[in-house]
Amino acid sequence: MNDKLHLENFTGHGPNHRRYLRYCLILALFLALCSCKQMTSLSDAITQPSAREVYERNYSLENKAYAAWQNAFANALNDSVIINLPYKQVGKFSSVEPTVLSFSLALKEGERLVVSLQTDSITSSFLSLYKYDESKKMDLLLENKPNASSLSYIIKESGMYKLVLQPQLFANTEYTLLIRRRPTYYFPVSGKDNSAVQSFWGAPRAGGARQHEGIDIFAARGTPVVAATDGRVVSTRNQGLGGKQVWLADGLFGNRLYYAHLDSIIASAGQKVTIGDTLGLVGNTGNAKTTAPHLHFGIYKSKAVDPYPFVKKIEPLPSFELNNPTTGGIIKAAKANVRQGNSVKSTKLKTLKEQDIVQILGYTKNWVHVRDQNGTAGYVYKNLLQ
Repeated sequence: MNDKLHLENFTGHGPNHRRYLRYCLILALFLALCSCKQMTSLSDAITQPSAREVYERNYSLENKAYAAWQNAFANALNDSVIINLPYKQVGKFSSVEPTVLSFSLALKEGERLVVSLQTDSITSSFLSLYKYDESKKMDLLLENKPNASSLSYIIKESGMYKLVLQPQLFANTEYTLLIRRRPTYYFPVSGKDNSAVQSFWGAPRAGGARQHEGIDIFAARGTPVVAATDGRVVSTRNQGLGGKQVWLADGLFGNRLYYAHLDSIIASAGQKVTIGDTLGLVGNTGNAKTTAPHLHFGIYKSKAVDPYPFVKKIEPLPSFELNNPTTGGIIKAAKANVRQGNSVKSTKLKTLKEQDIVQILGYTKNWVHVRDQNGTAGYVYKNLLQ
């Protein structure tokens, strides 16, 4: 009997050999799986996929729920909603009907768009930023990364942009969405803010013969004028229309920052400076002798650009609170206008009638962001809904 078992094991037909084969097969599958994961991790480290791209690996369009989710996203790209910043919206993602928020917004060169999403769960959400080109087609610029619920982007070209937010399938959580702009540069006059800017880009000069290529920031004579960014002082002068002036080269964007009408110059050519370093003092030299002391601040690339978006300080977010947001509503008035933005001055997209049912996408201070049964998204005044 023992000789028979020994012979079966030797010839590959014994129980020990079969267990060994199973072990080898399991080990091979495990190593193959680890290898695939390692390859994916290595590939992700190189390509830096977005959160949406990683999530989409789990599904195919044969999955009906996923196909509907993708279709909702594609349809939302055509929404006509336009918002002004800063913007705050609160609401609830529906597990029954796919929720997609889509906003068009005008942004200017020099601004930083900052988007943040807060939820009360670990639900994954996907932020996508597009830019309209001249033919009104959209180019994808940026998406949030895995495990991130925010997005930040420096605007390099003024124009219309579109922001789209979509949570994962079957998300069922309350959310708060904050969309704001921030300056990319520090304010160039110490202790001052937006209210000190009293002459803006494009204002007529010399009886309309030329336009103002900068902004004027008024302050008491001798107020420190500071570096709006890290950089190098390329020149200091006392000549022409600008009088006493400093030119600062920005190593980050390749811009040249122009400080003019100074009472005195403190920085020197070739000096490296950091944000907040004093370059000079406010005055009214040059062609500003007949005006109150102020800093003329300009930014030049290949030509002059509007400097105000680069330094305009943050505006406060709308303040309101909302408890227990819902995902569906019914029009209770005889008619309710659906508007492009959350203002009575916004364009009217359509009119709904009493008892019409809408999907509630979210709430702003006095307006409700809705989508009707035909797929039109817009804003209805809050008192017109129940």
